[in-house]
Amino acid sequence: MLGQITGRDVGDRAVAGALAALIAIQNGARVVRTHDIAATRDAVRVWTALEAIGKAACQE
Repeated sequence: MLGQITGRDVGDRAVAGALAALIAIQNGARVVRTHDIAATRDAVRVWTALEAIGKAACQE
């Protein structure tokens, strides 16, 4: 599916895979399967940090 969407070969889908995993997590997934653990972990960490900053700003 990601290959059809992006037109990229399997080895070039790290960003697409990380985004797909992040969207799944945002929609309630507790477990995701990924081929590029580092890219997915980085995406989730950035999203988590930005969510925390946004929530803190809303409380001010």
